[in-house]
Amino acid sequence: MTEQRSCFEHLSAEIFHLIFDYLAPHDLLRAFKKLNKRFTTILTQQPFYLSSNRHMNFKLYLRYLTKIIPKYTSQFAYLNLSERRAPHALDLFISEVSLDKWAWPKLQAVTIEDVPSLLFGTLLGDDSFLSNIHSLSFDIGHDRYYHSQYEQFTDFNIVIPFLNYYPQVRSLYLRIGNRLCQNYFSLFDQHCPRINIHQNLQTLTIHECSRELLIKVLNNGYLLRLRRLSVTICCAFADLGIEPPNTMPLQQAVVPELRYISIKLSVGVIWVLNFFEDLQRHSQLERLRISGDIKAGGKDSLPRVALLRQWLALTKSKTFRFQMKFGMYHVPNREECSDDLYAEYRQATGNPSTANYEQMYFRYPQMTLSNLTTIKNNNCVPDEPIDENCQEMEIYELDYVKDEVIQQLEAVPCWHRLRKINLEGDFPDDSGIVGENIAHLLHIAKRSPNFHELYIKSDLDFGRVLSSNIELGILLISN
Repeated sequence: MTEQRSCFEHLSAEIFHLIFDYLAPHDLLRAFKKLNKRFTTILTQQPFYLSSNRHMNFKLYLRYLTKIIPKYTSQFAYLNLSERRAPHALDLFISEVSLDKWAWPKLQAVTIEDVPSLLFGTLLGDDSFLSNIHSLSFDIGHDRYYHSQYEQFTDFNIVIPFLNYYPQVRSLYLRIGNRLCQNYFSLFDQHCPRINIHQNLQTLTIHECSRELLIKVLNNGYLLRLRRLSVTICCAFADLGIEPPNTMPLQQAVVPELRYISIKLSVGVIWVLNFFEDLQRHSQLERLRISGDIKAGGKDSLPRVALLRQWLALTKSKTFRFQMKFGMYHVPNREECSDDLYAEYRQATGNPSTANYEQMYFRYPQMTLSNLTTIKNNNCVPDEPIDENCQEMEIYELDYVKDEVIQQLEAVPCWHRLRKINLEGDFPDDSGIVGENIAHLLHIAKRSPNFHELYIKSDLDFGRVLSSNIELGILLISN
């Protein structure tokens, strides 16, 4: 039997491209650049990536900016440009490399971090090499060396130009630090530039920006395709612990694709719920996460349980997830409310660690704000939707519960945590009949994976009717 051996060189070009993706451009060029004509052809089709210089020595980084990139501009798909431990590196890059967008046909993503403010305007431009990219990150946060050079910039002087100059960007990450100055609000009203409608942006991350800028960016249909939003809202020290005034809720029609939201803040939890109420009402949201550090004990620091329960019940989505996670800080010489609010959350969730003066952590639907749902015979339909995450249900006078309420009960596809049903107050009518609506209990029990207890405080005739419902009896015995 003849054994055939294949040479490394005989592998397909597709396999080589996969292998080369794991190699840095300088290593790739040094190893295969002049090996033979086939590898030269493969290299001309290979996309290159300039990673962060965090773990790159200064000499190698300068070689990339002044030697490798100028020669292979058309092949670079990703750039990480930074002057971290590399002073004047971008000046050399700009002097050696063409910034015309036509010179970068494969460029898809760029990260710019810790660059001097004088280069900010140079990198922005209508025909800049950034014009056709799909992902852009810009970082001049508080821990960056050149952060102080941007003191004259407000958040809207940075965020809005990025939105206007780069209409092709699908993902935008901006880490700009707190830009609130003493006269910020008057500057915002007078000098905030006009925003162009952006048809491509799907993911927007801003750390940090004002509440006013966030409202302006989201309103009026500027970001029609926005799907993911992550924002850290900055706040002046004097406003800590003061709940901001409510604004008009964001209309679902102006952000029809927005599904995932993460908000980090130090005040304004109730404002966030009010602002995104219309999206929740249209069952559009799939994730909402609110986090940060807020004032412990303040009466406006957290929404009351009744308000949050009502807001959560607005959606009909079965995939919606909600999270509130806060650390608590104490402000000296400030009046603090009692522990009633925290006790309210602990009682509603049945979890003693949900809320205290150190932290607040609530997840929905993993946790619920309603351990008990009560259904009564009354002359009106309940204003609040029935909570499908309740653990216990009390039903008074089942035979006389309104048809609209019965329809609401049957419309729930699954009672995720229902364990017990209490029946009370049912007595036979003049004809001695009781339990006509018992079939509706079977409908609920079938859709309750954790249901295992039925308690009846009623006339014995109700028990006879229950015993005649064989299917419900079997279901109880099996659970």
